[in-house]
Amino acid sequence: MKNLIFLITLFIIAVIVSPSLMTLQDNNGFFNYTITGCAETLEGTATRSIIQEVNPSIKLINDSITYERGAVHLCCRQAIMNYTINNNIINLYEEWNGPGCRCQCYTDLKATIKNINHGTYVVNVYKTGNATSGEAITPLLLITETVTYPGPGSS
Repeated sequence: MKNLIFLITLFIIAVIVSPSLMTLQDNNGFFNYTITGCAETLEGTATRSIIQEVNPSIKLINDSITYERGAVHLCCRQAIMNYTINNNIINLYEEWNGPGCRCQCYTDLKATIKNINHGTYVVNVYKTGNATSGEAITPLLLITETVTYPGPGSS
């Protein structure tokens, strides 16, 4: 019983201390994302950020499409990344939730879709989720880019 409690405690600490990291595999390739930055400290007190926002960017590197952005937001907010692929249209979603605290924080968001097939893709990134009041956010288009992956063996 003590070992079980110890393992559960270690798991909870690992979840709290480590940054958000999620990897999903589907028929379209691999999707993973990381979200790191300001939130609450282990002591439960909010921290302030003096960092400026970093504009969103979409890059094609080999057979992977990568999205990055640095966001300034209310502390205590939580974010996850999701996506959909429909033919050659890829929609990424920053989903923000939580009530927010009265300080400003900074978070780095990064998402990668790996092992894409050759072709031309339109990549759209939207900010979604719930406002601090709990009401749904009207999806906001943050960036759109067209990328072409020529496939293996192309020059």
